[in-house]
Amino acid sequence: MNDQLQVECGPADDNGRRLVIAILGERSHRDYINTDLAFSREKFRSAVISKFGLPDDAHEHIESAIIASADEQDERPTSLWKADSVSIAEVETKSTEWLWQDYFPAGAIVVIDGDPGLGKSQLSVDLAARLSRGDAMPPITAPDNTYAPAGTLIVNGEDDPARTLRPRLDAAGAYVERVYLLRSMTLADGADQRAVMLPRDLPEVEQLIIDRGIRLAVFDPFVAFLDSTLSMNNDADVRRCLSEVATMAERTGCCVLLVRHLNKKSGLAVQYRGGGSIGITGAARAVFVVGVDPDDSDSRILAPVKNNL
Repeated sequence: MNDQLQVECGPADDNGRRLVIAILGERSHRDYINTDLAFSREKFRSAVISKFGLPDDAHEHIESAIIASADEQDERPTSLWKADSVSIAEVETKSTEWLWQDYFPAGAIVVIDGDPGLGKSQLSVDLAARLSRGDAMPPITAPDNTYAPAGTLIVNGEDDPARTLRPRLDAAGAYVERVYLLRSMTLADGADQRAVMLPRDLPEVEQLIIDRGIRLAVFDPFVAFLDSTLSMNNDADVRRCLSEVATMAERTGCCVLLVRHLNKKSGLAVQYRGGGSIGITGAARAVFVVGVDPDDSDSRILAPVKNNL
């Protein structure tokens, strides 16, 4: 039975006391003791023997196990990291700044879900055109050029720039000098080229956002630009990536719009219909889904799924 008894010690506190746990099958005994003091170890041994109904010769085994576990814990390297905590009373509240009032927050991630062909990309084109001219966002009405014009970065992996994107922007009346297209990354010497990958290329994307006064960055579709070493369906992968994207968005004040197709799992709640991990929905401050208006097949509805503001 002694061979089955396990003893585990935690790190010592400033007073030399530590958590010590004895485990035997499904039973356990725990106490906070100073393992450097013989009488403390003896008290713990006696309690374990009494609780587990062990013979007196178990003292030697428990004693050795306590000392060995404590020594092993003490030999572990001290972490170079410390927990940074702050009283919530020290946090100053801030009002939300909006790219599109009550819809798209500035400096945050927004997701648009929908089946192909319903106008998700067209919506981003319309927003880019309005930003480029300094026009109001729907449904607000205001004279043209009411707001300061701003740039849009379109990172698009599906639509042809010459046959699709430029004609759509022209039709929307965009001031195209303020709309930028990013499709690939090129080595400084021009010797090689590859696709944009997140979060690997975020520093370069951030610098582009700052240099060109971009307030809206569209990744369409998001899955096309996720680093190939990461899985769209892995919650940890997605959250690590989007944590860095969210931090970049907050630093720059840019709204990052992720366009996503719906999955084929019918019957689920709408928040689970977006392709990939639910972590994408979790990382976004606002999520919308595009659908066909049931009363007018030529019209589209932009319905809110999440608004965490």
